Amino acid sequence: SLKTLLSGKGAMFTSTAVTELYKVEPNFKKDLGKMKFGDFLKLFPETFEIQTRASGGTSRVRLSS
Repeated sequence: SLKTLLSGKGAMFTSTAVTELYKVEPNFKKDLGKMKFGDFLKLFPETFEIQTRASGGTSRVRLSS
Protein backbone atom coordinates (compact mmCIF):
# COMPACT_ATOMS: atom_id res chain seq x y z
CA SER A 1 0.00 0.00 0.00
CA LEU A 2 1.00 3.64 -0.31
CA LYS A 3 1.44 3.97 3.43
CA THR A 4 3.98 1.12 3.40
CA LEU A 5 5.86 2.66 0.45
CA LEU A 6 6.10 6.02 2.19
CA SER A 7 7.16 4.48 5.50
CA GLY A 8 10.37 3.32 3.88
CA LYS A 9 11.06 6.42 1.80
CA GLY A 10 9.62 9.32 3.81
CA ALA A 11 8.26 11.31 0.88
CA MET A 12 8.17 10.89 -2.88
CA PHE A 13 6.99 12.74 -5.93
CA THR A 14 3.32 12.04 -6.60
CA SER A 15 4.09 10.66 -10.05
CA THR A 16 6.58 8.20 -8.53
CA ALA A 17 4.08 7.24 -5.84
CA VAL A 18 1.46 6.43 -8.48
CA THR A 19 3.93 4.29 -10.46
CA GLU A 20 5.10 2.39 -7.37
CA LEU A 21 1.52 1.88 -6.20
CA TYR A 22 0.54 0.40 -9.59
CA LYS A 23 3.39 -2.11 -9.22
CA VAL A 24 2.16 -3.44 -5.85
CA GLU A 25 -1.58 -2.92 -6.43
CA PRO A 26 -2.29 -3.68 -10.12
CA ASN A 27 -6.02 -2.93 -9.76
CA PHE A 28 -5.42 0.51 -8.25
CA LYS A 29 -5.70 2.31 -11.59
CA LYS A 30 -9.04 0.65 -12.28
CA ASP A 31 -10.25 1.30 -8.73
CA LEU A 32 -9.19 4.95 -8.93
CA GLY A 33 -11.32 5.41 -12.04
CA LYS A 34 -11.47 9.02 -13.22
CA MET A 35 -10.42 10.42 -9.84
CA LYS A 36 -7.10 12.25 -9.79
CA PHE A 37 -4.44 10.92 -7.45
CA GLY A 38 -4.29 14.21 -5.51
CA ASP A 39 -8.04 14.03 -4.91
CA PHE A 40 -7.63 10.45 -3.70
CA LEU A 41 -4.99 11.57 -1.19
CA LYS A 42 -7.30 14.32 0.09
CA LEU A 43 -9.76 11.61 1.18
CA PHE A 44 -7.24 10.61 3.88
CA PRO A 45 -5.89 13.88 5.37
CA GLU A 46 -5.02 12.15 8.64
CA THR A 47 -2.72 9.76 6.75
CA PHE A 48 -1.28 11.62 3.74
CA GLU A 49 -0.03 15.14 3.16
CA ILE A 50 0.65 16.73 -0.22
CA GLN A 51 3.60 19.11 -0.37
CA THR A 52 3.74 21.65 -3.18
CA ARG A 53 6.57 24.02 -3.87
CA ALA A 54 5.91 27.75 -3.70
CA SER A 55 7.43 28.09 -7.18
CA GLY A 56 5.18 25.39 -8.61
CA GLY A 57 6.58 22.21 -10.10
CA THR A 58 6.03 18.64 -9.04
CA SER A 59 4.24 17.93 -5.79
CA ARG A 60 5.28 15.31 -3.27
CA VAL A 61 3.29 13.08 -0.97
CA ARG A 62 4.32 12.07 2.54
CA LEU A 63 2.76 10.59 5.65
CA SER A 64 1.03 13.15 7.85
CA SER A 65 2.82 13.92 11.06
